Amino acid sequence: MNWFSIDINEDVVPGLDIEQPEDLSKILVQGSTGMGKEDFLTRYLEGSGHSLTVLCWVDFSRFSYSSSLIVSHSISHFIAKQNYLKSFLHNFSAGHQEYIRQMLAKCPERCTEYLDWYTQIFIEYARFISQTSIPVIILENIDQLDSVQFERLQQFIRNFIGIPLQIFYLVDPSGQFKHDVKAQQEFKLVKLSIHQAERTIREYFDTSMVNARLITNHSYLKTSGNPLRLRYILESYYGLLLKHGQQEPLNVKKMQQMRLPETWEEIFSTVYRQFDKNEAQVFAFLAHLGDPMHGDDFRLLLKKRKIPQKKIPLWLRSGFLRSIIHYGDPCFSIYLSAFQRWIKNS
Repeated sequence: MNWFSIDINEDVVPGLDIEQPEDLSKILVQGSTGMGKEDFLTRYLEGSGHSLTVLCWVDFSRFSYSSSLIVSHSISHFIAKQNYLKSFLHNFSAGHQEYIRQMLAKCPERCTEYLDWYTQIFIEYARFISQTSIPVIILENIDQLDSVQFERLQQFIRNFIGIPLQIFYLVDPSGQFKHDVKAQQEFKLVKLSIHQAERTIREYFDTSMVNARLITNHSYLKTSGNPLRLRYILESYYGLLLKHGQQEPLNVKKMQQMRLPETWEEIFSTVYRQFDKNEAQVFAFLAHLGDPMHGDDFRLLLKKRKIPQKKIPLWLRSGFLRSIIHYGDPCFSIYLSAFQRWIKNS
């Protein structure tokens, strides 16, 4: 199935046709940087008609693979904080319940030492969840794994055979990923056509068809129809020539003199330079924090930095920031993980 998003925040769930699993189900989502893999998946999780329970979401651009990583991440960040845990423990005697609680509280410190025990708890919890909900495991940027790591991952996944569970593999096909996931379903996020790009530009600036056509002709080859790449360039380059809602023709001479970036690194550098000092510090804080930041804390951070709250919808619209539900709370994070890594390493 092919999918594209004319609007990064467009609700794409009605276009998804992901089958309810009867057994372990592998789903491959392919898309290069900026095509919206995470957004695609987030929209599915938020809008699916099925009851879904995320047990694990690991980004292999940030971590090397190990079974203990997946198990400890799942237990510490998901299972230990879910309401299902209390019901799950009712299957055990009072003494066993207390022992399990104590062991869960000691994760991740003791996960490597007692990996088999924690893995079994993870498996049994997934089996328990599957009675009332679809357990979901998300493995992001698996193209970052080498052959040995990928095979170890596959061996670990085999533990869940027999459990109706969905595993999403998110991969950038432009890299060196050559492994066979043996997925039951595949989704390929495709680039915008030139007409879709023109529509995106017109809607983004709320401008005339003429202005949208001029920018499209000038930018399409450089953006390659990548929706987020286009959005970043619109905000950081063409936003200097065209105001939102402007219907008057833009300055074509200035546009022709504009040099558009060749790489994501150039785009990130331009975006970051256009932040003022306080804004740059906020994004640097988010990048080093890693995990999403609670909405209230983020707004308080902006207030302390004397950054107006109206910046939030602007950053969301530009694709610099994303609004997500994290452990049941409204949170913000840097939208693109590649941008986050670039800031962190700069």
